Amino acid sequence: LVFMGPHMGDLENAAVYEMYKQTEAHFEDLFSIAPQLVVSDSHPNYFSSRFGKEFAKSHNIPFMTVQHHEAHIAAVMAEHNILGPVLGIALDGTGYGIDGTVWGGEIMQVSATEATRLAHLKETPLPGGEMSVREPWREVLCGG
Repeated sequence: LVFMGPHMGDLENAAVYEMYKQTEAHFEDLFSIAPQLVVSDSHPNYFSSRFGKEFAKSHNIPFMTVQHHEAHIAAVMAEHNILGPVLGIALDGTGYGIDGTVWGGEIMQVSATEATRLAHLKETPLPGGEMSVREPWREVLCGG
């Protein structure tokens, strides 16, 4: 059984992060569930990823990560009960790549057990790092 919670907003906000933790505990009580596995985004600096890793450790359950765009494609597959393989296109912005670089605009072949990045938009520098994601004008000014 997989249970996905609601989108609550940016977890960099302390109040939202506290609500996130409270909601997780509430769902455990409400649905009488004991998580058996924690899966989080592969970006190691996301609050949700750190929470997932700490939660898995404190509950002595397995922890795994999934690449951001692969997760979007896999979610659609799960919603429609498709095991794949499928050709998926994810154009929702950036995500931490399995090679440690910033990925964006992915075309992937995804199945129930693996994903392969087939094509992507050209890499460009991100002036200011993650700030360029929130302030795209930075990249425009730098000729990205």
